[in-house]
Amino acid sequence: MNAEFENLMVYWISLNLAKNIHFMSQRFPEHLSYLRDSVRNNIFAVPVSIARSLPSSGKVYSKTFLDEAYTSCMACIPALEIIKETGIITLTEYHKLKSEMECIAGLLKGMA
Repeated sequence: MNAEFENLMVYWISLNLAKNIHFMSQRFPEHLSYLRDSVRNNIFAVPVSIARSLPSSGKVYSKTFLDEAYTSCMACIPALEIIKETGIITLTEYHKLKSEMECIAGLLKGMA
C-alpha cells in the first residue's frame, strides 16, 4: 500500500533530484564539503517535508511542511551557483538542476 504522498508527482521529482544531486556531489573535493553538505541536506529535505505534509488523520496537506519543502529547495540555488563557479558542474548541468529546482518550487507553491 502506497502512502498518500507517493501519489504526488512533486514527491517523485524531488526524490529523483535528491538522488541525482547525491551522486553529483561525490565529485566534490574535500575543501568544498560545506557546499556538498548544504546542497545535499537541503535537497533531501524536500521529499522528506512533502512526506511529512500529509497527516495520517486526513487529506489536507500541511502548509507548514510544504513551505519547509519550498524553502529547502530555494536554499539549494545559491549553493548551486557557487558549485557552478568552481567548475565542479558544467553550465548544462547547472541549468538542468536549477530548472528542476524551479519546477519543484512551482509545484509546491501550487499546493500551498
